Amino acid sequence: MMRPLVAASFTCAVLWFVPAQGDALDDCSAPFTEIDRIIAGCTALIEDPATPPGKAVDYHLKRAHTQVAAGDMKAAAADYAVVVEAIPWDPGALGEYGVVLMKLGRHREAIAAFDAALAQDEHGFFQNRLLDRGVAHCVLGDSRAAARDIAEAAPVFGPGFVARFAGFLDREGFPAETSGGAFTEAGVGEIARWAEGGCTGLIRELYFVESLPAEPQ
Repeated sequence: MMRPLVAASFTCAVLWFVPAQGDALDDCSAPFTEIDRIIAGCTALIEDPATPPGKAVDYHLKRAHTQVAAGDMKAAAADYAVVVEAIPWDPGALGEYGVVLMKLGRHREAIAAFDAALAQDEHGFFQNRLLDRGVAHCVLGDSRAAARDIAEAAPVFGPGFVARFAGFLDREGFPAETSGGAFTEAGVGEIARWAEGGCTGLIRELYFVESLPAEPQ
């Protein structure tokens, strides 16, 4: 099914003729190391009534990426929420939103975002989000759902990842059987047993933190 464009090329051309936006455009497009400058520029463009709605979505996405780099997950989540409401068929934005929600402890919402991302992934480019969804299930204590997602995701990263993860599980005392570069049903069972402990090693490898916040009560 054809998707509508977020912003037509005509809109992009018009922006070149809005002199007051020149500095803000430069700032929003600054090198990624200039975090404060990017946020200020994108914010100015978002708040400018002359900015077409479609382009404002682009600036929300750029600001979201920058907020993640700055470590402000709450602000990033607010921007991603705007983006996925405007373009709910974008699996990339949905997956990124899910990861940010996990880092805020909003794991059920994250699972919904990953569900949507995977459902929109027509070409299979974002199947790695199965791994993130598995971790979210793990944090919520659903070890069986976690194991299914993790086992399904592992081959996406190649047989080398499957072998390394199986080796890690074996060292942890959970000998997960593999066959043909994937985990067998018995292997999935061992992953589930391991996941009961909270998936700490996988969280550390994926998100560079020792743990993720618990879901608010």
